[in-house]
Amino acid sequence: MSDHATVLRFRKLSRRQTGGAPVAPSAPECIARLATLEADKTGLLYIAGYRHRVLKIAVSCLTQPEVGDRVRFIEAGDELIVLDLLSCADTGRCLTLSSQQASLKIYAQQLAIEARDTLSLSSDHLSVVSRTCRWLADCLQQCARFLHQRAVHAERRVEQCDTVLAKHLVQTAEQSYRLESRLAAINASAVLKIDGAQIHMG
Repeated sequence: MSDHATVLRFRKLSRRQTGGAPVAPSAPECIARLATLEADKTGLLYIAGYRHRVLKIAVSCLTQPEVGDRVRFIEAGDELIVLDLLSCADTGRCLTLSSQQASLKIYAQQLAIEARDTLSLSSDHLSVVSRTCRWLADCLQQCARFLHQRAVHAERRVEQCDTVLAKHLVQTAEQSYRLESRLAAINASAVLKIDGAQIHMG
């Protein structure tokens, strides 16, 4: 069977209701065909043999096709609509999921995204809202021009060394501040100032 032969037909046959009353006339049959995508000099995709026909991608076809891919399409008036991407010309290329709508929402009771090697998220604005959030990693790096953290209660435990490097360091406690250690040292190369209404030592 040739590439442009009919591979699937959707046909609504006229039937009669109980009692012999005719129903509405059947809709015209819709023929789906197979084809290979090609592109002109500007990169605009078209189907071989239909270069001057408008080619559109069905909303349900989220995988973006490229040149050389095998697709299934139908004719709708003066337009050709790609329904499915059947195979890729380059089996090693990165597939792209693209929605023609302004926004795309995925809803499920449970959703898992797994990447064997690398998982990358890129966006101008990234928002994560959850009742509980847990990060487990051997190494976690955060780089930001401005970092703001706010919590009702916060606790941090470091088993080995906790190092903070800053040009200026300011710590403010509205009620009480306590520094406790078996060995402690405060060094200042220029000036060390201790000021308080009462100072107890020893």
